Amino acid sequence: MSRDDSSEDPPTVSAHQPRMTQPLVCSLDTLKQKVVQRDRSSYEKEALGNAINNHQQLSDLQLNKISDQPGQDTFSPQRAIMNLQAELHELQMEKDVLSDLRTEDLITFLGQEMATLTDKLSSSKDSGVSLCAKLDLLKKVTERQTSLHQCQISELNSTLCSYKDMVCRLEQKILETETHLFSAQREREQSLQQAKGLQSQLGQLKTCCEQQQLELREDAEVLRGQLEVAREQLFKAGEEKTCLQALLEQEAQEVKKFQKLLQEKEEELCFRQQQTQQHLVSLEDAQTQCRTLQTEQERLRLKLNDREKMVNVLRLQMESSTQMTEQHRHTTDSLQQENNLLISQLNQHKLEIQQLRAELVQQKSNLTSVESHSRQLQASVTEQSQRVREETLKKEQVTTQLELQRVQFISLTKEHEELQRLHSCKDDEHEGVVLKLQSQLSSARDELDKIRHTLRTLQGVERNGLQVALDMQKGITARREQVDSLQGRIQHLEEEVEKLQQEKRHQKLESHRHLQELTFIREEKRQLHHELKALRSKDQQLKERISELEAILHKMSESFTNCQDFLQVREQEYFRLKLQHALDLKELQGQNFSIPADLDSHNPSPLTTPPSSQIKVQSEPPCIPRGSSPSTSRVNHFYLAAQTRALLICFCL
Repeated sequence: MSRDDSSEDPPTVSAHQPRMTQPLVCSLDTLKQKVVQRDRSSYEKEALGNAINNHQQLSDLQLNKISDQPGQDTFSPQRAIMNLQAELHELQMEKDVLSDLRTEDLITFLGQEMATLTDKLSSSKDSGVSLCAKLDLLKKVTERQTSLHQCQISELNSTLCSYKDMVCRLEQKILETETHLFSAQREREQSLQQAKGLQSQLGQLKTCCEQQQLELREDAEVLRGQLEVAREQLFKAGEEKTCLQALLEQEAQEVKKFQKLLQEKEEELCFRQQQTQQHLVSLEDAQTQCRTLQTEQERLRLKLNDREKMVNVLRLQMESSTQMTEQHRHTTDSLQQENNLLISQLNQHKLEIQQLRAELVQQKSNLTSVESHSRQLQASVTEQSQRVREETLKKEQVTTQLELQRVQFISLTKEHEELQRLHSCKDDEHEGVVLKLQSQLSSARDELDKIRHTLRTLQGVERNGLQVALDMQKGITARREQVDSLQGRIQHLEEEVEKLQQEKRHQKLESHRHLQELTFIREEKRQLHHELKALRSKDQQLKERISELEAILHKMSESFTNCQDFLQVREQEYFRLKLQHALDLKELQGQNFSIPADLDSHNPSPLTTPPSSQIKVQSEPPCIPRGSSPSTSRVNHFYLAAQTRALLICFCL
């Protein structure tokens, strides 16, 4: 059996219940009608018997009157009496036959009805057994479903634990990547500091070169003085020339050494720049990895939310299944109670006729209790309606808050996108600045190469004098000024790079803060969504409760109207019977006053009176069956009075 079967069982039980109760109610109505008919037939029989007795008494009285008259008139009344006695005997025979036929018909009819009632009771018992079997099956199915749901919940819990472990691992990875990023940033800063140190070393080397150039200039001036002295002293010139050549060679070697040192420093600078580029590449890779890890983290969080929603849905299904089982149990209990009530009603049907007055009093008290209960129900319904209104207002407030948060979320997403655009634009600008700096460094290197070439040419052209040295000094000063300006620009650009890096860090912090705000807003949204679900479920439960209370009120009002109609009918019958009884008593009192006068004037003789004349006249009370109520005795009096009246009218005529 599936969930659909379990959900379709309660309406079948509720549909089967009125089918079983309707034939039982109909059978009870037919039994009531037949009991009334049987009572009426018994009343008719008794009335006929009393009428016959009265007729015999009247005939005896008339015979006594006739016996007192002269003997000429004795012949015709005796014949009339004999004829009347024969007719009475025939009427008694017919009456006995009719009564026997009626009793046999009633017995057969009652036997058939009892058989049908026993069949219906057996069918109701079979249906109860089948319903019990269905309930057992439903219990088994619900137990299986609960076991399956528990297995699913355990599996989901295991998956949740695994996902939580994955999330913890990912968070650890993110922390590790962040540590790597911080270490890379530190290495970058260290490399930048090393580059600054190398730049300072380059400045120192440049200052040393300049000092050496000044010393060379001073040496050149000394050499010029020596050349003038050598012109004067031609013999000493050769020796001094050789010495000077040796000194020049030594100086050239020193210059070559300095050039090699410069080349090594430049290579170190290139290596440092490559390292910085590699660090930048590693930073970009780490940033991409962070982004991928963040996307994976969001995806896993979404999966966790979906799993939590599935767990909530399964919990709701479990609660609904438990409610269904409780409803089935209540329906089975109610069916068993109704069966017991029907059996007790069948056994106590005769006693209910005698206890109508007590039931009227009880029904009045029940009506008062029902009215008080209905008032309580109305008060509870009003309270529940107020609660529903308050919950609807809360729901509207929550929806407005959700809309405001949605607008804030949209504005934050737009701001985040704008910040990302600005960040990308600034990254592009930084890249352009770096390219410009690289181009300027390459141009500076070219200029340094040119300066070295010029220095070599100057060293080669020492003989061509002072003008070339002055021109070279001017060019060197101009180049120095250019180098100084370039160094100033480089420092300015480095400061701008540091500022941009600080702005980048600030933007990263702002983006991180925005992400935290977004996560907080999402969590609030989820909580509000769960609260909305809870409020909707409460609203549905309240609506169902209101519908049930309305159905109960409708049933109570119908039963109240039926009780009122029944009470009105009983009161009308009671007043009608009371009036008829009063009228009949008045008529019987008048007849009793007239009959004793006739008896005093004509005393009957024991020879002429038949044995039937010894029956007592209406001084004796009419025989009332044992199981009859006071209302049945009144009906008997009514029938007796009517038939005696008819017989008296016939004899008078």
